[in-house]
Amino acid sequence: MTSEARNPLSPPFLRRAGHWALVAGILGIIGLGALFTFFAAGPPFGLVNDILAIPGLLVLIPVGWALHRVGRGAAIAWSRSAFGALLAGVAAVAALQWALISGILSFQEQLPWVLGAGSLLGLWYALGTYLARGMLPRGLVRLGLVTGGLIVGGALLFWLGLGLQGGSMGDLADPGAFANLHPLVLLGFGLVIGSYAVSPAWALWVGMVFSRVGRESGTIAR
Repeated sequence: MTSEARNPLSPPFLRRAGHWALVAGILGIIGLGALFTFFAAGPPFGLVNDILAIPGLLVLIPVGWALHRVGRGAAIAWSRSAFGALLAGVAAVAALQWALISGILSFQEQLPWVLGAGSLLGLWYALGTYLARGMLPRGLVRLGLVTGGLIVGGALLFWLGLGLQGGSMGDLADPGAFANLHPLVLLGFGLVIGSYAVSPAWALWVGMVFSRVGRESGTIAR
Protein backbone atom coordinates (compact mmCIF):
# COMPACT_ATOMS: atom_id res chain seq x y z
CA MET A 1 0.00 0.00 0.00
CA THR A 2 1.42 3.40 -0.94
CA SER A 3 1.76 6.26 1.51
CA GLU A 4 -0.76 8.23 -0.59
CA ALA A 5 -3.36 5.48 -0.18
CA ARG A 6 -2.79 5.47 3.62
CA ASN A 7 -2.93 9.26 3.96
CA PRO A 8 -6.52 10.30 4.82
CA LEU A 9 -5.86 13.71 3.23
CA SER A 10 -4.36 12.33 0.02
CA PRO A 11 -5.51 13.86 -3.27
CA PRO A 12 -7.79 10.87 -4.12
CA PHE A 13 -9.45 11.13 -0.69
CA LEU A 14 -10.13 14.84 -1.10
CA ARG A 15 -11.38 14.39 -4.67
CA ARG A 16 -13.84 11.72 -3.54
CA ALA A 17 -15.06 13.92 -0.71
CA GLY A 18 -15.42 16.76 -3.18
CA HIS A 19 -17.50 14.61 -5.51
CA TRP A 20 -19.83 13.64 -2.64
CA ALA A 21 -20.22 17.30 -1.75
CA LEU A 22 -21.13 18.13 -5.35
CA VAL A 23 -23.75 15.37 -5.30
CA ALA A 24 -25.14 16.81 -2.06
CA GLY A 25 -25.36 20.24 -3.66
CA ILE A 26 -27.13 18.94 -6.76
CA LEU A 27 -29.63 16.94 -4.70
CA GLY A 28 -30.22 20.00 -2.54
CA ILE A 29 -31.00 22.15 -5.57
CA ILE A 30 -33.41 19.57 -6.97
CA GLY A 31 -35.09 19.19 -3.59
CA LEU A 32 -35.37 22.95 -3.18
CA GLY A 33 -36.97 23.23 -6.59
CA ALA A 34 -39.43 20.47 -5.70
CA LEU A 35 -40.26 22.21 -2.41
CA PHE A 36 -41.05 25.55 -3.99
CA THR A 37 -42.99 23.83 -6.77
CA PHE A 38 -45.02 22.09 -4.06
CA PHE A 39 -45.80 25.46 -2.44
CA ALA A 40 -46.92 26.77 -5.83
CA ALA A 41 -48.65 23.74 -7.35
CA GLY A 42 -49.16 21.18 -4.58
CA PRO A 43 -48.61 17.39 -4.73
CA PRO A 44 -46.69 15.33 -5.69
CA PHE A 45 -43.70 17.67 -5.45
CA GLY A 46 -43.70 17.67 -1.66
CA LEU A 47 -43.21 13.91 -1.72
CA VAL A 48 -40.32 14.30 -4.16
CA ASN A 49 -38.62 16.70 -1.74
CA ASP A 50 -39.23 14.33 1.19
CA ILE A 51 -37.73 11.37 -0.67
CA LEU A 52 -34.69 13.29 -1.95
CA ALA A 53 -33.93 14.48 1.59
CA ILE A 54 -32.77 11.00 2.64
CA PRO A 55 -29.99 10.47 0.05
CA GLY A 56 -29.20 14.16 0.38
CA LEU A 57 -28.45 13.57 4.05
CA LEU A 58 -26.49 10.35 3.56
CA VAL A 59 -24.05 11.88 1.08
CA LEU A 60 -23.10 14.46 3.72
CA ILE A 61 -21.42 11.76 5.82
CA PRO A 62 -18.26 11.38 3.65
CA VAL A 63 -18.14 15.18 3.37
CA GLY A 64 -18.33 15.46 7.14
CA TRP A 65 -15.61 12.85 7.55
CA ALA A 66 -13.32 14.84 5.26
CA LEU A 67 -14.04 18.06 7.17
CA HIS A 68 -13.26 16.21 10.41
CA ARG A 69 -9.93 14.99 9.05
CA VAL A 70 -9.10 18.54 7.97
CA GLY A 71 -10.34 20.26 11.13
CA ARG A 72 -9.23 17.88 13.85
CA GLY A 73 -5.81 19.55 13.98
CA ALA A 74 -7.50 22.74 15.23
CA ALA A 75 -9.40 21.02 18.07
CA ILE A 76 -9.80 17.26 17.87
CA ALA A 77 -12.46 16.96 20.60
CA TRP A 78 -14.63 19.64 18.99
CA SER A 79 -14.09 18.11 15.57
CA ARG A 80 -15.21 14.71 16.83
CA SER A 81 -18.23 16.34 18.45
CA ALA A 82 -19.14 18.05 15.19
CA PHE A 83 -18.90 14.80 13.22
CA GLY A 84 -20.89 13.00 15.92
CA ALA A 85 -23.60 15.67 15.66
CA LEU A 86 -23.68 15.09 11.90
CA LEU A 87 -24.12 11.32 12.30
CA ALA A 88 -26.83 11.72 14.94
CA GLY A 89 -28.61 14.38 12.91
CA VAL A 90 -28.53 12.36 9.69
CA ALA A 91 -29.86 9.26 11.46
CA ALA A 92 -32.64 11.12 13.26
CA VAL A 93 -33.79 13.29 10.35
CA ALA A 94 -33.64 10.39 7.86
CA ALA A 95 -35.76 8.24 10.21
CA LEU A 96 -38.28 11.04 10.64
CA GLN A 97 -38.41 11.61 6.88
CA TRP A 98 -39.07 7.91 6.36
CA ALA A 99 -41.83 8.03 8.99
CA LEU A 100 -43.41 10.91 7.08
CA ILE A 101 -43.12 9.22 3.68
CA SER A 102 -44.53 5.93 4.98
CA GLY A 103 -47.46 7.64 6.69
CA ILE A 104 -46.42 6.78 10.25
CA LEU A 105 -46.31 10.49 11.10
CA SER A 106 -48.26 13.35 9.61
CA PHE A 107 -46.47 16.52 8.55
CA GLN A 108 -47.59 18.47 11.60
CA GLU A 109 -46.54 15.63 13.90
CA GLN A 110 -43.16 15.24 12.23
CA LEU A 111 -42.25 18.90 11.71
CA PRO A 112 -41.30 19.94 15.28
CA TRP A 113 -39.14 16.85 15.74
CA VAL A 114 -37.41 17.07 12.39
CA LEU A 115 -36.52 20.71 13.07
CA GLY A 116 -35.20 19.77 16.50
CA ALA A 117 -33.12 16.89 15.11
CA GLY A 118 -32.03 19.10 12.23
CA SER A 119 -30.40 21.49 14.70
CA LEU A 120 -27.69 18.83 15.10
CA LEU A 121 -26.97 19.24 11.40
CA GLY A 122 -26.88 22.99 11.92
CA LEU A 123 -24.25 22.59 14.63
CA TRP A 124 -22.18 20.48 12.25
CA TYR A 125 -22.46 22.98 9.38
CA ALA A 126 -21.21 25.78 11.60
CA LEU A 127 -18.64 24.00 13.74
CA GLY A 128 -17.34 21.54 11.15
CA THR A 129 -16.79 24.30 8.60
CA TYR A 130 -15.18 26.63 11.13
CA LEU A 131 -12.70 24.02 12.35
CA ALA A 132 -11.62 23.33 8.75
CA ARG A 133 -11.00 27.05 8.13
CA GLY A 134 -7.29 26.42 7.58
CA MET A 135 -8.10 24.85 4.18
CA LEU A 136 -11.29 26.69 3.27
CA PRO A 137 -11.79 30.20 1.88
CA ARG A 138 -13.12 32.77 4.34
CA GLY A 139 -16.31 33.19 2.35
CA LEU A 140 -17.04 29.47 2.55
CA VAL A 141 -16.44 29.48 6.32
CA ARG A 142 -18.91 32.36 6.68
CA LEU A 143 -21.44 30.52 4.53
CA GLY A 144 -21.15 27.46 6.77
CA LEU A 145 -21.72 29.61 9.84
CA VAL A 146 -24.76 31.24 8.22
CA THR A 147 -26.20 27.88 7.18
CA GLY A 148 -25.77 26.43 10.65
CA GLY A 149 -27.11 29.58 12.29
CA LEU A 150 -30.26 29.54 10.17
CA ILE A 151 -30.96 25.91 11.06
CA VAL A 152 -30.26 26.15 14.79
CA GLY A 153 -31.79 29.61 15.22
CA GLY A 154 -34.86 28.60 13.22
CA ALA A 155 -35.39 25.47 15.31
CA LEU A 156 -35.05 27.40 18.58
CA LEU A 157 -37.51 30.08 17.51
CA PHE A 158 -39.94 27.46 16.20
CA TRP A 159 -39.93 25.52 19.49
CA LEU A 160 -40.22 28.71 21.54
CA GLY A 161 -43.22 29.83 19.52
CA LEU A 162 -44.76 26.37 19.72
CA GLY A 163 -44.46 26.45 23.50
CA LEU A 164 -46.05 29.90 23.66
CA GLN A 165 -49.06 28.71 21.67
CA GLY A 166 -49.61 25.65 23.86
CA GLY A 167 -47.55 23.03 22.03
CA SER A 168 -50.04 22.31 19.25
CA MET A 169 -49.81 23.29 15.61
CA GLY A 170 -53.43 22.51 14.91
CA ASP A 171 -54.59 20.98 11.65
CA LEU A 172 -52.27 22.23 8.92
CA ALA A 173 -54.60 20.79 6.29
CA ASP A 174 -56.90 23.72 7.12
CA PRO A 175 -56.07 26.56 4.68
CA GLY A 176 -56.30 29.09 7.53
CA ALA A 177 -54.14 27.13 9.97
CA PHE A 178 -50.91 28.99 9.24
CA ALA A 179 -52.57 32.32 10.02
CA ASN A 180 -53.24 31.04 13.54
CA LEU A 181 -49.67 30.00 14.26
CA HIS A 182 -47.49 32.06 16.60
CA PRO A 183 -45.24 34.51 14.72
CA LEU A 184 -42.14 32.82 16.19
CA VAL A 185 -43.27 29.49 14.75
CA LEU A 186 -43.57 31.05 11.31
CA LEU A 187 -40.28 32.93 11.65
CA GLY A 188 -38.41 29.82 12.80
CA PHE A 189 -39.86 27.74 9.98
CA GLY A 190 -38.94 30.49 7.51
CA LEU A 191 -35.34 30.55 8.72
CA VAL A 192 -35.02 26.79 8.27
CA ILE A 193 -36.50 27.05 4.78
CA GLY A 194 -33.91 29.77 4.13
CA SER A 195 -31.17 27.30 5.08
CA TYR A 196 -32.41 25.04 2.27
CA ALA A 197 -31.49 27.80 -0.16
CA VAL A 198 -27.93 28.32 1.12
CA SER A 199 -26.92 24.77 2.05
CA PRO A 200 -26.69 23.57 -1.61
CA ALA A 201 -24.40 26.54 -2.33
CA TRP A 202 -22.24 25.53 0.65
CA ALA A 203 -22.05 21.92 -0.58
CA LEU A 204 -21.16 22.91 -4.14
CA TRP A 205 -18.46 25.28 -2.90
CA VAL A 206 -16.99 22.62 -0.61
CA GLY A 207 -17.07 20.20 -3.54
CA MET A 208 -15.16 22.58 -5.77
CA VAL A 209 -12.59 23.34 -3.07
CA PHE A 210 -11.93 19.70 -2.22
CA SER A 211 -11.83 18.69 -5.87
CA ARG A 212 -9.29 21.41 -6.62
CA VAL A 213 -7.13 20.58 -3.59
CA GLY A 214 -7.27 16.96 -4.74
CA ARG A 215 -5.67 18.01 -8.03
CA GLU A 216 -3.15 20.49 -6.67
CA SER A 217 -0.59 20.43 -3.88
CA GLY A 218 -0.79 22.86 -0.99
CA THR A 219 -3.76 24.55 0.62
CA ILE A 220 -6.34 26.95 -0.69
CA ALA A 221 -5.34 30.59 -0.80
CA ARG A 222 -7.34 32.45 1.80
